[in-house]
Formats: sequence, C-alpha cells, structure tokens
Amino acid sequence: MLAIATLISFATYAEDKISDYSMSYFGEKTYDIEVSAVKNGNFTFYIYSEPKGNTEKIGFILKSKKVEEFCNQLNAIKPKFEEWSKTAKDNSVTNYDKQFDTNFSSVDAFFLYGSKWCFTYGIRFKPYFKVTKAGECLVVFNIHELTASSNRFMSSKGFMMVFKSSEEIDEFIKALDTVRVLNKGEKDQKKDELFK
Repeated sequence: MLAIATLISFATYAEDKISDYSMSYFGEKTYDIEVSAVKNGNFTFYIYSEPKGNTEKIGFILKSKKVEEFCNQLNAIKPKFEEWSKTAKDNSVTNYDKQFDTNFSSVDAFFLYGSKWCFTYGIRFKPYFKVTKAGECLVVFNIHELTASSNRFMSSKGFMMVFKSSEEIDEFIKALDTVRVLNKGEKDQKKDELFK
C-alpha cells in the first residue's frame, strides 16, 4: 500500500523541476531535482543521480523534514575530505578508499524499470573517500543494487554521486533550497485561491 501511495505521489506531483546540480567527475551532465507540491509546509525532493546500469532515471527521495539533517551530514564530511585530500597529495597516495565516519539517515530510492516507477525503502548512504590511480581525491556515494519493494524481480544496478571538491558539495546543498520551494508553494496556493 505504501508503494502505491508513493508511486501515485511521484507520478502526480514530482513534475516540477526546482533546480539541478552537476558532478564534474561524470563530465558536463546535470542532474535534475524535482519537487512535489507543498502541502501544509511539507514537500519532497526527487534527486536524480548517475545510474550504474541501463536505467536512465534513478535517484533518491528526500522529505522536507530531513533536508536540514542531510545537508548537515554533507557539511560534516567536508573538513575530513579536505584534510585527507591534502594528506594524499602530500604523500603521493593513489588507489585508496576509506569510509567516512558520518552516519546518514535512511532515505528512499526510485528508478524507472521499463515504463514503471519502482521504489526501494530505507537505503543508507555510506560515503567514502577515494583516491584514484591518477591521484584524484573524491567523495563517493555508491548505492548498490536496488530492488523494487513491490516486485523483487524488478531491480536496478544502483546509482552513484561523486564530488570532486567541497565546492561541488556546496553547490549540491545550495540546489536543495527549501526556502525557494516554500515560496513557490505559496505562489501556487495564491494562484489556486484566485480560481475558487
């Protein structure tokens, strides 16, 4: 029942692109951030990410009540990322991975399987620091295989978010602008009131 409600919510309300973000690791691509209608001050972000398989539409769901916590968790990673990046460069480290200590709250994920939207509930981000063979330092969020909660035979290889700098993390956080969403919701409500 929860899957049906989320599916209806996604199909009906997640049509408004509110912003986008980029991850230069994947080139010049941008990734959309859509938002549901604002209801009683609450809304939901649908954040598209880089697919690991054939699925072109995949990402995660962030409810308005979790946005501040999520952004704080992202900000908590930055000092350690900068410290470890400097250490890696100063010591010519390559081919290295280490998980950050930051614990992220669970979120839900979505992916398009054929023509059907599928949802996976309760995924946890476990970001890690990565130094590539070329010595490039990254923050990596690697979500492995996702299985639809409504049908275990529908799955996706997962998705990734990769940030090359603290500035890229800041740009992503800026794209999750709750004030902009609430202002838009207020304007939409005023329009609706005109046509009662």
